[in-house]
Amino acid sequence: MNIPTCNFTQSQKVTLLPSESTNIPYSLTIPDTAPVWTNSVEVTLKMANTLSRTFSFAIQPSKLVLNLDKLEYAVGESGEIKVKNQGGVDTDYDYTIEVVDLKGVVVSEQSGTGSIQWGASQTIGFSLASSQIVDGEYLLSCLVQEEKLNKKTLFERYIKVKGLGATLVASTDKKTYFKDEPVEARAKITPLGGTISDGSLDLKIYSPEEKWAEYPDLKGTTYIVVKDGIVWFGTVSGKLIKYDKTKGDWATYSLPSDGIYGNHVYSLAVDKNYVWVGTRSGLMRWDKAGKSWKVYTPAQGLSNITVISLANDGNYLWVGTAWGLNRMDKINETFQHYTTSDGLVDNQVRSIAVDGNFVWIGTLSGVSRFKKAEGTWQTFTKTDGLADNRVRAIVVEESYVWFATQSGVSRFEKETSGWKTFTVSEGLVSNDVYSIGLDGTYIWFGTYEGLSRFDRRANSWRTFTIQDGLASNYVRIIVVDSYEIWFIAGEIS
Repeated sequence: MNIPTCNFTQSQKVTLLPSESTNIPYSLTIPDTAPVWTNSVEVTLKMANTLSRTFSFAIQPSKLVLNLDKLEYAVGESGEIKVKNQGGVDTDYDYTIEVVDLKGVVVSEQSGTGSIQWGASQTIGFSLASSQIVDGEYLLSCLVQEEKLNKKTLFERYIKVKGLGATLVASTDKKTYFKDEPVEARAKITPLGGTISDGSLDLKIYSPEEKWAEYPDLKGTTYIVVKDGIVWFGTVSGKLIKYDKTKGDWATYSLPSDGIYGNHVYSLAVDKNYVWVGTRSGLMRWDKAGKSWKVYTPAQGLSNITVISLANDGNYLWVGTAWGLNRMDKINETFQHYTTSDGLVDNQVRSIAVDGNFVWIGTLSGVSRFKKAEGTWQTFTKTDGLADNRVRAIVVEESYVWFATQSGVSRFEKETSGWKTFTVSEGLVSNDVYSIGLDGTYIWFGTYEGLSRFDRRANSWRTFTIQDGLASNYVRIIVVDSYEIWFIAGEIS
């Protein structure tokens, strides 16, 4: 008997009488070098007339299945991802675990190696002790790469982390005062998930130059888009809210409740007939005239069920997901997929901006620029001039493309392909930038520590914080609407 792929050869002398039969047992240990799937077995019986037969057996490849021990944790707690090898061979692997907040910021990252036998189970531990992890919801991502097969397995789950938080309500005894009249102010703090000790509260009464309006009933808003005098709000609780500025009318529409991962709204896009809503349970389409919903998931052609970013492009809709970019033909309702194998720098698409023949795609590993007519790709990373590879927002104008990153703002000049970076050294209130808004001469930058406004004509900067009228210094979204600017500020609640 000879098994070439297992480097196995064994001979045995056999004596048989007429009409007699026998079983000849063979035993071997399959070596690590044996290929998966089909292996040939050559059996030869040497006598007056030599007889040969060839058989085969299959070795199943490794198959790693990952599961999470639970979905709710406390800040500082450790967790475990269970790994089971359901395949037929042992395997070595590398892994990377990331904890990402809902804006795409990696707040904790760890990596390592492991080895697991076939049929065995083991655990990979991770920690939630990072100082950046606070009370809220996060995406836990574990990417496992097996060395032998060069096969990648991506495991993602949304987890809830309970930590220290609080609500603050401030008020005065009345709204109108006379000059030199005393003002009585009150503040109520309610701790959430822990005890607040050695804290401080600062109160300032001021007369801001700008007129600010806060909408406390819209807490939980995750995205805003404005079109034709209508403001559309998406919420963390699965609501689409419509505000008609001309009429002053409000309407609320609940997203379909069949989403198995919930209806947290990540993004919105509006065209003449529809409002497109990106959620963690797929792409949802609201028919403005018919007042009805339609849902698109991988069963309808999406590359991934988690839709993070959207951008309109005529009869097409660009859809960024947790695993690839999609171009949807709105008329035929078909999807074309683009991943790293096509030229995309990273499969997790955080932001999209359409710029004529180009589509700019922001990811956690840099920026990809897709040229639609030629179908070609170009990648830009920190080595090319980006302030940071983790791109959170992209805004295009005639001469420039602006990128918000966690290490400042980058500006790409289309004519020269030159880059310029803006940081706290130039005037930003913080390098941790989440959003950008273009307002003619002014450019607004939302950061974790306040709002920065750059006056291009005067080449000057101004900072706005909660002392100036912001609801929170954490400015996640900026939408410029003629003489109004909408800001989503504060943690998602």
